[in-house]
Amino acid sequence: MTPIGRLGILASALLSATMAARAADNAAAPPAKDPPPTTRVLVLGGLSGDARGAYARNMRDWIKRFVALMQWAKVPAGNITVLAEAADPAAKPPVGRSTLVNVRTAFERIAKEIGPRDQFVLFLVGHGTVTEPVGKLCLPGPDLNADELAKRLDGLLTRQVVVVNCASGAAEFLSKVARPGRVVVSATGEPGEGIQTYFAEFFLLGYETRKADRSGDGRITVLEAFNWAAAECVDWYHRQLGVKLKLPKGSKVQYLSVRGKETCRLFKKFYEGTNLKLHESSQPDELDSDPAGGGKGRETTELASLEDRGEPTKAAVHWFRNEHVHLEGKPGQQGHVAAATVLGSPSPPEPAKK
Repeated sequence: MTPIGRLGILASALLSATMAARAADNAAAPPAKDPPPTTRVLVLGGLSGDARGAYARNMRDWIKRFVALMQWAKVPAGNITVLAEAADPAAKPPVGRSTLVNVRTAFERIAKEIGPRDQFVLFLVGHGTVTEPVGKLCLPGPDLNADELAKRLDGLLTRQVVVVNCASGAAEFLSKVARPGRVVVSATGEPGEGIQTYFAEFFLLGYETRKADRSGDGRITVLEAFNWAAAECVDWYHRQLGVKLKLPKGSKVQYLSVRGKETCRLFKKFYEGTNLKLHESSQPDELDSDPAGGGKGRETTELASLEDRGEPTKAAVHWFRNEHVHLEGKPGQQGHVAAATVLGSPSPPEPAKK
């Protein structure tokens, strides 16, 4: 055999040995692990009605605080998308404008990135419509209707979806977005509730003060946050009493006597610059107490609700027949899924049914 032939045989043997070694290494290597589950968040602020008004100011505050809550829960900054009435590129994370095009783009990107074990959280504030066949969140330009929102949510791979809808007219979305196992918290619980809502303030305060932690285990579930916020929101309304004063003819100013230090603080925060005013005889230093007489104060214009069984007509409304209804989250009842749901903490997937 010629020297060239011997070299060819040697090269072939070396190649075979290398391929065999690689095959052995690949066989011995452990399979690639799936990435750990994560949370992805979309914060969506609609139109305020008056970009310089009190409600716009409150909405900006709620958006900022909800983002801070998600950051405190250690949701990666890149997983938080914020869209609002006014863009703020310098914010962290940056805030884009909440046009329908941008909402669709955000959902399309999240749909590509989210996995079946991930959690998706949607937080909404703004004005909704209650006079049309399909509920809408008012946006700059074309609005986002409930049909499209339901379609976008259904397009996500994960079933761990939490919707916290603090917009007015939130109840109009329930019939479209409710699904078994999907947690939907609404600032309103009955169709037709289209007045400005303040439930978001109490929902956030429950986390920020840790007062919503009813079990005392250091973790606030969505059910705990809902129960605390819904009760505090109703009581806040009922600590405000109308007073009859002689006002100039044609005056639109409305005076209320407000009971409780915290209630007064929030009243001023919400209504500074509006026609609602504190009456001089109110006692801002008085400690907050339970409202007297089963809701004889100011009428509650938002009846918060929770739904997680895919039964929107049976959504649990917290304030019912002038009494607080605290959900226990027992199996088979509304609130059972919410009782096991913590924002920022994806739960293990349920075992497949045989």
